[in-house]
Amino acid sequence: MVNKDQWPSDPPEIKRYLIDLWKQCYPEQGRLPFYYNWIRKSIPISHIIYGNPHGGISREKVSEFVKLLFSGVSLPPVVCLYGELIDGYHRYHAHKELGLFSNCIDVYMNR
Repeated sequence: MVNKDQWPSDPPEIKRYLIDLWKQCYPEQGRLPFYYNWIRKSIPISHIIYGNPHGGISREKVSEFVKLLFSGVSLPPVVCLYGELIDGYHRYHAHKELGLFSNCIDVYMNR
C-alpha cells in the first residue's frame, strides 16, 4: 500500500514536484505558471472544474486506477489551476467511478 504522506505537502516541494511532472509528461506544452504558491488540500471532487483532457481518456487506465483505489493504494493528488483540473483526469474519473463523487479528493492547487 502506498503511504498517503509520500506525496509532497510543503509548498516548495509541491512546486518542484509539479515542474518535474510537467516536464516529463507534457514537454510539448511548454511552461505552466508554476510561480504561484501551490498548496495541497482535500476538496469535494464536485468542486473541481473539469477541463479539457489532452489526448482523451483511456478506459483501461481508469479501470487500473479504480482497482488501485479499491485495494487501498493512494494515488497522487490531481492538479488544479484556478479550480480547473489540468492533470489527473484518469484519477478524477477513477474516484467518480468508485462513487466517491461526494467525497474529497487530494489536489494540488494554486492559491
